[in-house]
Amino acid sequence: MNFKLLASGSDLLKCAILFLLALIIKGAYVWETSIGGDECFSVYTAQLSIQRIIEFLGTGNNPPLWEIILHFWIQPFGISELSIRIPSLIFNSLTVIPIYLIGERFIHKNVGTFASLMFIFSSFALFISHEARVYSLVGLLSTTSMYLFLSVLKDSKKLGSLVLLTINNALLLYSHYLTSWIIVTQGVLFFACKENRDSLGYRYFIHLLGIVLLFLPFIPILYTRFLDSGMHGTWVSKTTGIESLYNMLWNFSNKPVVTVVFIAIIIFSFLKRILQRNSKQVKRRYIITVHMWTWIPLIFSFLLSFQVGFFLDRYMFFVMPGFYLSILASLNYLFLNFRRLQLCSYGIAVLLMVFTFQISSSSMGFSGYHQKTNLLVEEIKKYLQRDGTAIFICPKWFDKEVVYYLDKNLFQTYFDEYENDVAFKIPLREKRIYPISDFSEVTGLKEVKSIVYIDNHCDFHCPDNRIYKYLSSNYVLERQDIINNNTISIFK
Repeated sequence: MNFKLLASGSDLLKCAILFLLALIIKGAYVWETSIGGDECFSVYTAQLSIQRIIEFLGTGNNPPLWEIILHFWIQPFGISELSIRIPSLIFNSLTVIPIYLIGERFIHKNVGTFASLMFIFSSFALFISHEARVYSLVGLLSTTSMYLFLSVLKDSKKLGSLVLLTINNALLLYSHYLTSWIIVTQGVLFFACKENRDSLGYRYFIHLLGIVLLFLPFIPILYTRFLDSGMHGTWVSKTTGIESLYNMLWNFSNKPVVTVVFIAIIIFSFLKRILQRNSKQVKRRYIITVHMWTWIPLIFSFLLSFQVGFFLDRYMFFVMPGFYLSILASLNYLFLNFRRLQLCSYGIAVLLMVFTFQISSSSMGFSGYHQKTNLLVEEIKKYLQRDGTAIFICPKWFDKEVVYYLDKNLFQTYFDEYENDVAFKIPLREKRIYPISDFSEVTGLKEVKSIVYIDNHCDFHCPDNRIYKYLSSNYVLERQDIINNNTISIFK
């Protein structure tokens, strides 16, 4: 970040206070939920060498930057729930700094402070800060990118800001492929605005060339992944209606009533701009940039998701800081000549977030919500004490979540994904635990007196698995239990 623009001690103090406030609020409950899902995938992969991380992730949809950061983090600090979530917590809390700077320097006085507070009291931002995944880093890099882009628009002669923007945007692509929307949005703003073209000129093309050179090793992978997703789809369901866009904004706004209020603010501001075409507003070019940061990626992703499913809340987290700034920029314009009303409206927007803020964000149904896998594993340990009991876990990739709490030593012994069935699952089978995704994999039943079948949303993860049907046809169902949305069926 270009800290030369932090000219006043007042800004430095406010940034420090906002960061500490975010750290305290988000950090107070960081260990409350158990590690699960994609978190285990990231931590498990981070145990590889750097070269192998890059090679392995080059075959999938995840760029390697986050796992590389985790690789260096877990070596001194280990893989406890608290340890592996601290980087996300720090990145998420740091995001308030570029939010503040954008609001204060490119929209209006006090906008940055109130936008930062909206972000701090976002239930979804809290959830992301407790996720040992890349999304907090993506939020920080995206917000920093827009801050640097605005800085370059303001003074294109500052070479340092342009160099930092180039490096930052390359890091964005190494974090998550969908952040290419940030670069696309900045490109649209450059080509669509004559003032931007006149300001940046050939420097912008040098900036784009720099991104290409820095990201060159992964350009073929990015092309292949986008092409494959376009042809074969993704695991995310396609968008079917306008409710998907509304639900996305709902996740950003804590509660439905707040969502409606925020949408109304943006619409009324837009209508006022149409009706007052000739009205002049200071920093208008910068304010449009902030609006487009949110709405270009959001609207076009929504429309494209009718063809290819990828419109997922955590995938779009990088636009959320812009959403809050867009709301406050709209309020600023609606009450342009009424200073006290401006401040009151900012305060009301923050209070709406504060009063609807939920600490227990994992219960709010965000994608990738954290299950209490630790409680499930405690039950598994009880079943393992019974002679002649076999435990089947579906889907098979749920095994890492289970192993994380069952046997840390095994989890920390990395086996190549391609040899999972040969290496990683052998110690599990020795414990009579069988990760499966299809009824044909129900094996190892010699001298078995009872079967414990753990269903982790199998109908969604692996439709037509027919495991429960097979077991019901060949064995007697004794009882069923549900532990944190996992169905446990005991057969004899």
